[in-house]
Amino acid sequence: MDDEMNQFQSPGGFVFGVQGWLWGEPRPKSITFFLDGTAKVCDQHGRPIKGAIVDSKEVKFAAAPPKFEDIPSARDHLATHKEVIAALTAEGVDWLKLYSAGWPQLPYAELVKLPELPPTPIEELSKIRNLGLRKDAIRARREADEAKVKELYSAEPE
Repeated sequence: MDDEMNQFQSPGGFVFGVQGWLWGEPRPKSITFFLDGTAKVCDQHGRPIKGAIVDSKEVKFAAAPPKFEDIPSARDHLATHKEVIAALTAEGVDWLKLYSAGWPQLPYAELVKLPELPPTPIEELSKIRNLGLRKDAIRARREADEAKVKELYSAEPE
């Protein structure tokens, strides 16, 4: 037997696993938005997608959440939420249909397009570093909360 076959066999000659298996093309299935402004995109198997090439430029996605000890500039080489969404859109992915977690740091006009805002407390949103995006996030969260309260009161019997 040649060495290529031996790498899949036990010393006793038992063949391990399915031979010749190839993973399918990775398709974005979920996106996680982190408060440091980065985002992690995972494929249909739950594996992180490293990034995308858009207009001959590499857009790097986060592979994991930020660590507590990370300084704010430690992940500056990774794409922002807006850049991740633009890269997904350029790849023909409708990011609104992906499973998502976390709060997307986007301008107010984009936040109102979301089918449902994540249940992120205002205290967490106040940690967003970009002042404009922080104000937009808090405004959208307050408006969503007020609409929910109005809906609850209008549904109660008189």
